[in-house]
Amino acid sequence: MIRLVVLGAVLSVSGLQARGPRVYLNHVVIVVDSATYRAIAGSTFLRDTLASFQERTTTAGGGMTWSGTYLFGKSTYLELFGPGGVAGPEGSAMIGWGVEEPRSLATVRTRLASATGLAVDSLVRTRTRGTEEIPWFHAVAVAGAMTASRFPTWVMEYHAAFAKRWDPAVPAERNGIRRWQALAEVYRPERAMLEVRAARVAVDSADQDRIAMEARAFGHQVARRAGSSGLVITAPGFRLETEAATERSRGIRAIEMVIEPGRLADGKRTISPGLTVSVSGRTARWVFP
Repeated sequence: MIRLVVLGAVLSVSGLQARGPRVYLNHVVIVVDSATYRAIAGSTFLRDTLASFQERTTTAGGGMTWSGTYLFGKSTYLELFGPGGVAGPEGSAMIGWGVEEPRSLATVRTRLASATGLAVDSLVRTRTRGTEEIPWFHAVAVAGAMTASRFPTWVMEYHAAFAKRWDPAVPAERNGIRRWQALAEVYRPERAMLEVRAARVAVDSADQDRIAMEARAFGHQVARRAGSSGLVITAPGFRLETEAATERSRGIRAIEMVIEPGRLADGKRTISPGLTVSVSGRTARWVFP
């Protein structure tokens, strides 16, 4: 089993949290093989016990649609797909980072451009309801990271008016850009999952170099482990570990969730051949095939 807690000796550290907007994990996207996806979608443990669980089709502006399975925490979530479609082939993975301070995405965009020396793309994603396209979130990404990478990353800021326009009856306290406000409608506190806390991903060297530059721009800590070519990137409330991709190992290899204490018995649950979820205390660790 891949363990996400114990790291090797650190050779170097850079990118301590800087002044300015804090960049958090928003969500992790994982593309698995068809059999694993069916097993996840059909798991009563995942669906009824571990997390707020949802299968849905989302329609965005420009006629984009995607269908996936979601596991929601208070402020972070997993988005799971079978191979193909908008999320790419089996083994693809993505990280969506997010900010919670109004209009802070412009500062992040400037820092990304300065830290990487590359162009930075911007977009506004809308979500479709009936015939109306409602501004959903703004996002920035290093040019090419969304289209020419097996590990796309971006930073998003929810549109301040989205919640109220999507549902005019939404309570005032939920109408905002914080991650918990965006997930309040779907988060179920009676389930065990609280947050996505860590991930290990197998990536090519070019993607590892890019995400390290991005992390430094965000003010995250970047460390290299002794005897390893991988990195440990520490963001507020989340840790991303990297390892070298191979033909047989690519994308998300493991996920760690924080769970409510006492909700689940310790032990390993086999979701599909090769995919297990192991519970120990306040932690649920997924290890992918």
